[in-house]
Amino acid sequence: MIRKLSGWLWLVCGLCFALQAKSQTAKWIIKPYYDSVVRYAEGVYKVSSGNKVGVVNAEGEVVVSVSADSITAMSEGCALVLNRTEDGDYQLTNILYRDGSVTSIMGEYYVKAYPFFSEGRLPVYNKRKRYGYMDTSGKLVVNCSYSSAYPFSEGWAAVGKGKGILGIGVDLIKTGKEKISYIDKDGKTMPLQADLEDITMGTSFKNGEALVVTKEGKYCFINTSGKVIRTDNNVALSFDKKHALGSEDDFDVFDAMPDITYDGPSTFVKEGLYGYKSGAAIILPCQFDEAMPFSKGYAIASKNKKFGVLKLIRSAFSCRASKGTLAASGSDMESVDYIVTVPDEWRKTSLELSCIGKETQKCVRPGDSSSSRVFSFMRAKGSYTLQLEGEDLIVWNDAMGNASSTVSASGGQVDISISPSVAKANVKDNASVKVTFTNNTSEVKTFSVNISGSRLAPVSKELKLSPGQSQTIYATFTKVLKKEYRAITVSTSLTSKKTSKRIQLLPFFTEY
Repeated sequence: MIRKLSGWLWLVCGLCFALQAKSQTAKWIIKPYYDSVVRYAEGVYKVSSGNKVGVVNAEGEVVVSVSADSITAMSEGCALVLNRTEDGDYQLTNILYRDGSVTSIMGEYYVKAYPFFSEGRLPVYNKRKRYGYMDTSGKLVVNCSYSSAYPFSEGWAAVGKGKGILGIGVDLIKTGKEKISYIDKDGKTMPLQADLEDITMGTSFKNGEALVVTKEGKYCFINTSGKVIRTDNNVALSFDKKHALGSEDDFDVFDAMPDITYDGPSTFVKEGLYGYKSGAAIILPCQFDEAMPFSKGYAIASKNKKFGVLKLIRSAFSCRASKGTLAASGSDMESVDYIVTVPDEWRKTSLELSCIGKETQKCVRPGDSSSSRVFSFMRAKGSYTLQLEGEDLIVWNDAMGNASSTVSASGGQVDISISPSVAKANVKDNASVKVTFTNNTSEVKTFSVNISGSRLAPVSKELKLSPGQSQTIYATFTKVLKKEYRAITVSTSLTSKKTSKRIQLLPFFTEY
């Protein structure tokens, strides 16, 4: 046998993933209340309801209430939350940051043609239609004293004074009623070359130069020191998104969204509805109108045409049957209790178990701090399927498995659970399996246990279990040198019935 470490590591990683896949479920972290949900930044989601938008984070906390008319894309890690006034202006109410935090804007300020930060500055105007600049903290750092204002580029921004207000992005060459100058981020004016006449239009800087048009119609290129470097009255006037010479397609002023890596459970479809699987293991049954795969533990999904966000949970529901605590009312009836093991994240949530047959019965149990809940049914004898729901989410059904074997015990029930289904050998070529006994009766049970199997070290033990108590015994398969299946058999003195399970065994080393 040639033993290769790299092959062993690959096998261990694959096994860990397979075992993990069997112990996952999910829960709504953002409830499905919205007409749309889109990933906006890491752990931040933009949601909409009707014509209004808002922001919710990955903890389900509302960061921006769903009352805004618009939320821009992010620029320099900041997005603008806007409300449209009756006059058609867009008032800035908040600044949203990439980490999901938000700043409220003090005072009334509006944005128009350039609703994005550039070099840490945002052009805004006040109720008097006068322009200034705001920094990323929401503070007005250049007073609103200009008739027009353009984005900062290479440390400078073109601003206008005069009557030509709100012509930004439309009247690119002014009529001479507005005088253009350049200011730095503190509002200080750039000194221009002495013989340069009054400027009626000026572009933003790009590659160290900007185009200005004088009152006399002369087209001059200046540098960031305000000196004329050349004239060219034949230049074509087209502008990029920052009002520099160029094309709108030259670059994007908004931040690029990072690529999404789908690294969790994927979707599958049945009868037109989507569910989630990890490998062959079902994480959530099919129930969604639309569903995206999980990325970093979260997935956007739609149910009943409303969108929300699911959070992956690294444990799962399981269910086992027990003799019922309700008194049977006739020979054609049976009493059954279902004991559901509940993940920590679901313990405080109300759960409903449906027992579906010719008639459907439902049993609801409120949330509490315990790790299990008992659902009791009195039903006609027959065949039934089970479905567990909570918070408008089907979290388990009996088609998913995770149900343990049950043996009868002199008028009561002792459950026997054998796990896992796949066992990996250690360096000594031994693989362990655990057998858990649970006393679901109302009396103390004392009994003997025998565990046997092919090349399994036999176990014989006396157990004494109080009502509700569980105890686990470990059994060991030996000489696991290749991938194979072996059976384990458990018998007790409580009944003649034996419980067996087929276990897939994997060797510690990979053989080539």
